[in-house]
Amino acid sequence: MEFINTEIKMHETTQFGIFRFEVDKTEITEAEQEINIMLDKSGSMDEPCGDGSSKMQQIKHVTNNILRFIAKNCTKENISVSIKTFNVEVETVFEKTVVTEDLLDELIKKVEKIYSSDGTDIGTALKATHTTGHNIFMSDGDGNIGETSPTILANLVNKNAFNTFVGFGLDHNPEIFTALSDTKNSTYYFIDKVEKSGNAYGEILHGILYNCLSDVRVQITGGTIYDWKTNEWVTEIFVGNMSGETKKTFHIKSAAKEDIQIAVTGIRKGGIPFSTKYAFEGKTDNLQNMIYRQRTLELLFKSKQMNNEKKEISKMKEELKAFMSELKEYMKPAIDPLLKNLCDDIAIVYRTIGTRYGQMYSCSRQTSQGNERLYNVSDTPRRAFWAEEDEDEEIDRHVISDGLEDTPYYSGRVATLMRSVTNEDE
Repeated sequence: MEFINTEIKMHETTQFGIFRFEVDKTEITEAEQEINIMLDKSGSMDEPCGDGSSKMQQIKHVTNNILRFIAKNCTKENISVSIKTFNVEVETVFEKTVVTEDLLDELIKKVEKIYSSDGTDIGTALKATHTTGHNIFMSDGDGNIGETSPTILANLVNKNAFNTFVGFGLDHNPEIFTALSDTKNSTYYFIDKVEKSGNAYGEILHGILYNCLSDVRVQITGGTIYDWKTNEWVTEIFVGNMSGETKKTFHIKSAAKEDIQIAVTGIRKGGIPFSTKYAFEGKTDNLQNMIYRQRTLELLFKSKQMNNEKKEISKMKEELKAFMSELKEYMKPAIDPLLKNLCDDIAIVYRTIGTRYGQMYSCSRQTSQGNERLYNVSDTPRRAFWAEEDEDEEIDRHVISDGLEDTPYYSGRVATLMRSVTNEDE
């Protein structure tokens, strides 16, 4: 069966509970897959990174490592890749090519010829994305030519493909990327440290190459389930694609827990529909860690919606500060990885809310927490962007986790692929 380690567990005295499951292990796909990469090559991609290389050099290195990984590990010759670039117009580097060891050097040479110039027309690039397969769309900036309305640009997203939008660095437009990723089968990655972009691309690639389920939905009767994207308690959640060994924890509520019935439906490999049902079997627990996760997700949603009105920002900071103090006190004396991760969420949002970077950081931390991702942002802008009167000593001292092993959502296989895409020698 598709799922292992499934459980419905309710809090001992409240209506709160969780539904948790893990997708069974799967091998790298042997099905035909199409990966379409759209790379920003506007002039800003020549800007330097912290290690002295340019953004363009970094993204070409990561792209070439993706090709190397596919050629080495997808030996059934079932993965085709298309690469296009855009600035004010779209150019094709190569189109729908099966990546093999024999072709690898030729494809890498084509990638190396990409150079930066001109402005950024996101609308033109979206119109040129593929109608099928997996689209990975990257930009380091804001649309400064052509259509710039987030709502109108979102209407250009192809809903028949699976879309990942990657905001590269601090100058991309989070409002545009949030709108693009709010479409069906779409998601958003924000890369704060360009030098670690391989980690994000590695996790994206894992989701494609180890994908085993699609159109996954979780439905509940006898209760409601929390949708972190909308901050609502609903009866159905659309999950979409899932890869092998993925773990999911959903928060649920019920006034009559004995009536809880949960159905997971979707499509497995080969286009075969499945439907699995689970009933509450009386298992209860303290679940305090999950209650804190629920409160954190609610705060992250609220922070993402904030405008920069000073009074409201100040009020939100006080709420974040009080919650952080409560969370830190509860953590004593042992450090729990999940609770530490929640503290990281709160600290990063506190440090960036009210600045031009607030939405991209709060959205990224919310998305990573909600999706239980291994990749996360950890490098906030320098202290100069913080309002001095709003500083908090406890949050100021908090050290953000930055290692792959530090997250509660660690997966050895995902981490290995991330390192391959980041570090493999040219």
